[in-house]
Amino acid sequence: MIKSFWGKHRAFRVFSIILLILIILLIVIGGVINVSITRSQKDRNIITVDQQKYIEKKKMTNILLIGCDKRDNLINSSAVAGENGQADFICLASIDWENERVYLTSIPRETVTEVHVRDDDGNIISTEEKQICLEYAYGTSPEEGSEYMVDAVSEVLGGTSIDYYCTVSMGILWGLLDDIGGVDVTMSNDCQSNDLYSYKAGETVHMSGEEAYEFVHFRSIYVNFSNLDRMMRQRDFMLAFVPKVKETVKSDYKIIFRWIDKYKNYYCTNIPIYIYPLIGYAAMKYDYNIDNINQISGREEHIGNYDWFYVDDDGVNAMQSVTLYENMGE
Repeated sequence: MIKSFWGKHRAFRVFSIILLILIILLIVIGGVINVSITRSQKDRNIITVDQQKYIEKKKMTNILLIGCDKRDNLINSSAVAGENGQADFICLASIDWENERVYLTSIPRETVTEVHVRDDDGNIISTEEKQICLEYAYGTSPEEGSEYMVDAVSEVLGGTSIDYYCTVSMGILWGLLDDIGGVDVTMSNDCQSNDLYSYKAGETVHMSGEEAYEFVHFRSIYVNFSNLDRMMRQRDFMLAFVPKVKETVKSDYKIIFRWIDKYKNYYCTNIPIYIYPLIGYAAMKYDYNIDNINQISGREEHIGNYDWFYVDDDGVNAMQSVTLYENMGE
């Protein structure tokens, strides 16, 4: 009877085959995604805190966010190392899939690390202690500079895995802020972004265009430790910017596709396209607040004309042990 029914109903056969194919595709895609967000045991870094061993969480995705100090697009038209711009904003965004949280780990641009000095063609000619922001500058392209930054930041974080990077030009702010109608930033401290803009703690200021760019970008080379002040401003800006972007996307999800095309020369990333929906879901749904933003531990010194941030490795590991890692129970 079943055989007879199957033979007589062609539409049912077609529907059944299509349904089976869809189920198989969902299983395959689900498997690929699960593998993509799940670290194998051998790929999970281990750190030690107070003689206890901690291992990277199994289901964690780390994305290095880099803000290049260019006012226009990211393209390095000369393809010469050293002319790629510098990394003024460095932050590791970590998606904890099991606990549904997003952590942000901020790294000062003046963090001292072993930077690979390169010639015009990108060949390593020496390794010197320099500010980590210069590692990006030595790339002959945004992609190359971003890869260098991935290695450098992982080293600063004691070997913590970095899965992907996303680099944007600071110049993207003009367009994005116009698209979302600006943001209302509440100041944590008294601060000044240049001679035109100054703010008082507790004040809320509506920002767009040039003012927002100066707010997140400006620092004075004549003021000691001015980047720490800028990092505080950047944090205040992000706390206003991220919710506004979420609000905009919720009201018009198609804007994401318009942004991808409109700003294609203002960003670069190695995130696979099939991961985009997952990251978008996490960005929209997972917990994100001031308690999830941490700056790495260290001490700031002013030597010559520059600020230098020296990492406290023990402090960095202690911070990561409660966010990105879990106790091995040994």
